[in-house]
Amino acid sequence: MARLYSRPKRRTKVEQPRPQQKKKKERNTTTKKKEKHRNSSSSTRWFSILPDEIVLNCIARISKSQYRSLSLVSKTIHSLISSPELYTVRSHIGNTEPCLCIRQELPTHDRWYILDQTLVTTTNSNGLIKDEFNLLPITSSSLSKSTTLAVGFEVYQMGGDQLPSSTVRVLDFRTRTWRDAPDMGVARKRPETALIDGKIYVVGGGAKESSSWPEVFDLKSQTWNPLPSLSDDDDDYPEVQLRRGELFATTSKHKKYAFDPKQGTWKEQLGLMELLGLSYNRNGPWCIIDNVKFSVFKRKLMWSERGNWFSVKGLKDVCTKPHVNHHTTIQLANHGGGSILVIWDELHSLEFPVTGKTRKHVCKNRRIWCAVIKLEKRFFGLKFEVWGKVVRSNALLTVPKSFKLLSCVTL
Repeated sequence: MARLYSRPKRRTKVEQPRPQQKKKKERNTTTKKKEKHRNSSSSTRWFSILPDEIVLNCIARISKSQYRSLSLVSKTIHSLISSPELYTVRSHIGNTEPCLCIRQELPTHDRWYILDQTLVTTTNSNGLIKDEFNLLPITSSSLSKSTTLAVGFEVYQMGGDQLPSSTVRVLDFRTRTWRDAPDMGVARKRPETALIDGKIYVVGGGAKESSSWPEVFDLKSQTWNPLPSLSDDDDDYPEVQLRRGELFATTSKHKKYAFDPKQGTWKEQLGLMELLGLSYNRNGPWCIIDNVKFSVFKRKLMWSERGNWFSVKGLKDVCTKPHVNHHTTIQLANHGGGSILVIWDELHSLEFPVTGKTRKHVCKNRRIWCAVIKLEKRFFGLKFEVWGKVVRSNALLTVPKSFKLLSCVTL
């Protein structure tokens, strides 16, 4: 009888990767890593060979948003990025970016922050300014709620809040440290200030009319001096107002004077100072771009020529939100390349349902907005008009109502 049996199935042999191929892949990966490390080391070595002045000039042309990663390359580059000289070079070549100073007003004390963010050079896929930000806390000043003024890389804090003070403190944005400046000649309470032709002018805030007379601070000599008085036949202490970077005085005899900062003298004005309804009775934000002064009045961007004010054409209201009113803080900054940066805040309320109750809890916040406007001069014979085009505009940051936008510094 034939023996029955089943033939075993033949197993398919699975081919294993050849050891030589595996070693070859590992060798290629290792080679790429070595080449990448060699290129990085080569770049670092080239930077170490170059003088610091040249390296600093190269770094200054890079956006600040890349500095954190770049500082990890070497100790030398980290040291250069941390140096104040870097911002001097950035200002010299015109590659500056805005930086905001924000103060949080608390019941017992204040907290200061710097909004460290590339506001206008970094955008997302929608073309809007990225809302990524870092609120960096800094040591608060001993002065509370006093007047602040941006001067280059620094913010000057002058006068007192509840009581008059002659103290002046300075915040350096590059090092985020405070220092003391020479005291004002007169103790003042929330005075008005302006930077005109490289000098700080302070007006008002004195306990008496005699102590409210303006004084000027020379940044080079670091000295305070009172402004010259008017002619002898006029009041000893006329009413002086600071209006969008200009000083005006009115006597009891209704004579009007304007101060010439270049000559350091008062000149009588023979015409009306209420020009084109721009309510010179109120101060406002202003900046100079290509020798043209710009300001905001009733949410409209204006420009000035020979004392006359005109609207920038091609724009709707700068602050189009209905919550924006005359109490809104507005900052203007020269962004370079014929562009102006407009920063403002608005009150923003959020409602949350309350469990078991019909009413809602309302949380009041403050939303900070930023707009980049490209400016253009259009000539018509000997005259010209200024036109504007909004390049980008959107909200940057939402903070509690206790926060207040103070200053905008370009670094």
